[in-house]
Amino acid sequence: MFPGIGCALYYITQFGPDAANSQVARNARKRPIGVVDPKRELRKRMDLLEIANAVENRIALAEECYEAGLYEDAIPLLKKSLSALNESDPQTMALLAKCHYGNGDPQAAAETLKALIKENPDHKSPDDHLLFARSLEAMGNDDDACKEYDVLCRTFPGEEARVRYGLLLSIELRVLLFRYKSNFLPLKARINRPGG
Repeated sequence: MFPGIGCALYYITQFGPDAANSQVARNARKRPIGVVDPKRELRKRMDLLEIANAVENRIALAEECYEAGLYEDAIPLLKKSLSALNESDPQTMALLAKCHYGNGDPQAAAETLKALIKENPDHKSPDDHLLFARSLEAMGNDDDACKEYDVLCRTFPGEEARVRYGLLLSIELRVLLFRYKSNFLPLKARINRPGG
């Protein structure tokens, strides 16, 4: 009488519970709450830290601060977590570098990433490598940034590294062109001037 009802019931009873507990479903349930109350998760993490001042709670709060753009608040939490836990935890150090960069301190970000690689030579993260190159560029160290972007062009998934490298190279080219025009063209004009 109703074809397909048996199949639909079978699918709902067999796959429905697993689908409802999947990461995608949990994120979908959080999204509407995040739109209505974007600081809800942040307040929850603050309350958890107040209840138990544990390293895990500090890091979770720092992650929420990072997501909310509260980099200045996340930095002391991460530093305290690193000193209490393990001063070379790669995920915590990488998050600290992101917070430094987001807070407008690319030098601290670069230093943190250098320390991360020194303490964890096996740690390979394209995102952290890109952040290092961006930090060098923001510090005005364009030559080293170009070297890092050059490596990233071959290893970074996606196009962001190539685009950033191209933009940096185009800026460098404009600077060279400006220097050429401002130094050599007036000289050439004086040389080629009739009676000059």
